Amino acid sequence: MDIRRPDDYDDVLITLHDGQWFGFYPNADISTQLAGQHIYENLVIIPVDGVTHDKPTKDYLDTELAKLQAAWDAFDYGRKRHNEYPVIGEQLDMIYHDQVNSTTTFRDAIKAVKDKYPKS
Repeated sequence: MDIRRPDDYDDVLITLHDGQWFGFYPNADISTQLAGQHIYENLVIIPVDGVTHDKPTKDYLDTELAKLQAAWDAFDYGRKRHNEYPVIGEQLDMIYHDQVNSTTTFRDAIKAVKDKYPKS
């Protein structure tokens, strides 16, 4: 599971080809460098094992980055749910005790998380 929201062209570029096939020339704008953002004009394509890939267009990278961000945002409920569910060992223990005691502790715990973070 990704731990951060996609926010830069390199988040798109790493999905296109294997290996270190791209890089960025240093940017004169130090604030952009410190923010970790790469600008299209500084994108360079690096040949890998004699293969040079085409440089994607800025429009393509913008569109794909927006798609990655939309997918990340759409699954926000899932990331929040993941952190709230009891760990697997505790869930198994709840299931066992529910069967022995004819209770619904497990079902109630899972439902509480699902109700708190419903799918959009």
